[in-house]
Amino acid sequence: MEEMFEKAKALVRKDVPPHTYTMWIEPVTFHSSEPDRMVLGVPNFFIKKRFLSSYLELIAATVKKLTGRSPVIKLIVTGKPAPKNTPDALMPDPQQPLPLLDLKPHSGRLLRRDFTFDQFVVSNNNDFAYSAALSHATQKMSATPTLMLLSKSGMGKSHLSQAIGHHILSKTAHGPCLLHDGGRFQQ
Repeated sequence: MEEMFEKAKALVRKDVPPHTYTMWIEPVTFHSSEPDRMVLGVPNFFIKKRFLSSYLELIAATVKKLTGRSPVIKLIVTGKPAPKNTPDALMPDPQQPLPLLDLKPHSGRLLRRDFTFDQFVVSNNNDFAYSAALSHATQKMSATPTLMLLSKSGMGKSHLSQAIGHHILSKTAHGPCLLHDGGRFQQ
């Protein structure tokens, strides 16, 4: 049944746009099967929901064309991404080097010394952003693991982002941090 599922995926690949296949169908893997039932694995609930609503019928119809049978397809969340066919040597390095800067920061941290909550000037136009950033840094927004700061240039987005980093690093023991201090780097 696994071979049939892979053949079905290959046929579907010809019928859908490449970005659609890569995003929603390629991550789905064969998990197990019984006589009239196929269990497929997906990496997360988001892909499961989208696959069920948009691509399950297409896969089921393609499997029926190949086998003449219509198995019940069940999806389970495996939490594992689909294996990639490209070797690790061909994968690009996720960390790009900083231009014109030959620096090896400790643990990838590079923060300005003066971009802390104590140094941030709070006013009427940024008090909400300051409160949200401080709450995020102190983990009081546990239901929302991300914070998006959107404003015009010069309103303090970088300052607040780095202040969050300083606060988190000060509360955890994750080693040294390089600090940028107006053109030179200090530990």
